[in-house]
Formats: sequence, structure tokens, C-alpha cells
Amino acid sequence: MILDFDTGEPQDISLGATGLDDIRQCLHTLMGTIKGTVFLDRELGVDGTIIDMPINRLGPIFDAVDKAVEEYEPRVDIVSIKPYKSTMDGQIQLKIKFKIKEGVL
Repeated sequence: MILDFDTGEPQDISLGATGLDDIRQCLHTLMGTIKGTVFLDRELGVDGTIIDMPINRLGPIFDAVDKAVEEYEPRVDIVSIKPYKSTMDGQIQLKIKFKIKEGVL
């Protein structure tokens, strides 16, 4: 089963999230966290050096997202990452297709 996650879509936090809702919530938190900003886990998040990267240099952005998901969300595998222009000038958002690893749900 391949599922979508969009960094541009707002998401509410649910303290009792389980299953797929928990995975989506964890991905949202991970993508919205800059590495070095979380007390007691300075490695959590996406490498902040990608924030000011030119939009035409997406390789490092994809690598940073891939690395963060591989380390902090082991329940999923990324299938693809597609950028799209945000409604805010000079920004992109990502549509991430992922699949749940076997035996997780």
C-alpha cells in the first residue's frame, strides 16, 4: 500500500494517535523540525542547512528528508519525493509517497 504525505498540509496533533494516524503525525513533526532544536535529542529533525538552498538544487533536500525518515520513522520506506511551489514566494513543499513496512500495522 502506497500512501501520500504533503508537507504543505496543516495537521492537528492528537495525543492518542495510533496506526496510520500516528505515522502521519510523526512524519509531519519530523518534517517540521530543524535538527538541533529539540532538547535532549539534537539529531531529531531535518538538516537546517537545506532551508536556504536554491529551489533548483533539490538533491540535498531529498537526501536530508530521506536520512531523517530512515533514522526517525523506521515504520515506513519512502517511495518518491516530489516538490511543488508553495503559495508563498520562493518556497517549495514536498509530496512524499511512502509505504508502510510489512508487519507494522
